[in-house]
Amino acid sequence: MQEFGITMDVDWATEMAIMDCAEQFREKNVKATFFATHKSDVLKELENDPLFEIGLHPNYYKEANFEKAITDLKKIYPDAISIRSHGLYSSANIQKLYVKHGLKYCSEVFMPKSDSIKPYWRFGEGSLVIIPYFWEDGNYFTYQKQENFDPKTDLHGNDLKIFNFHPVHVFANTNGHKHYEEIRKFYHDDENLLKIRSKLGIRNYFQKLIGSEQKFKKIKDFGYEFGFSS
Repeated sequence: MQEFGITMDVDWATEMAIMDCAEQFREKNVKATFFATHKSDVLKELENDPLFEIGLHPNYYKEANFEKAITDLKKIYPDAISIRSHGLYSSANIQKLYVKHGLKYCSEVFMPKSDSIKPYWRFGEGSLVIIPYFWEDGNYFTYQKQENFDPKTDLHGNDLKIFNFHPVHVFANTNGHKHYEEIRKFYHDDENLLKIRSKLGIRNYFQKLIGSEQKFKKIKDFGYEFGFSS
């Protein structure tokens, strides 16, 4: 049975970039999970929309106290039960902290192009559910050959397929690593990001994906299979 999900690693994107993605999800009535890196008025507003889930995206590269990185974000988004660390930085001890602080779903295992993805318990039944993801925009435009930025072939196959995007790549329509290096100069400058938005890139892939006939779940929606209430 095929199941699909969409996540967004916010990565300190501007409010305009985050809202740009949210509005497109709303237009197509598509569910999504945003993994938050910081306090955002847009994300706080999205918490109240049933289409969306707000999870945590702590940055352990900048905060050596891993527990503090988790609890600082949990104070901002107290209802969060899903998490993915920035850069997929992880360990067994970190993941035990997730359980300690009431987090149920962890999506920091990346299995690109795999057709055999299934969620699993991390520390035994009732602990932490690991939900690997299948596709990521940065991996796609850096390591894979792109021609039409079309998700059609990525929707084939069986099992679980979670697609992960970053608001800045959708907003600027990133088309490759060279373009991304240019984008990084204007990461928090919406006006200039729009000026360098490409004609064909990740935004096109994103729009074709959410415009497909597939039904997408939030990360916590997969919890029914594990006896958790989402």
